[in-house]
Amino acid sequence: MRDTAFTVSRFENRNGVTSWRLSRWLGGLRIRRNFKIREEVGAENAAFEFKAMQATAGFRSVVTRSDRRPAS
Repeated sequence: MRDTAFTVSRFENRNGVTSWRLSRWLGGLRIRRNFKIREEVGAENAAFEFKAMQATAGFRSVVTRSDRRPAS
């Protein structure tokens, strides 16, 4: 399935600094993000996995706000 495929690759920027790139498909959209360290790639990929699970389960994010003020 196209939405579940992801790649992590190491590349060198024009200024000579080594970076990491996360490339994947999510909901039919291609996503590419660059990171300074590989650990950041893992954290971001986990967030994308969570979004993909929500999408396949039919859940969606909703922002809520409480209009009630705490009693003093």
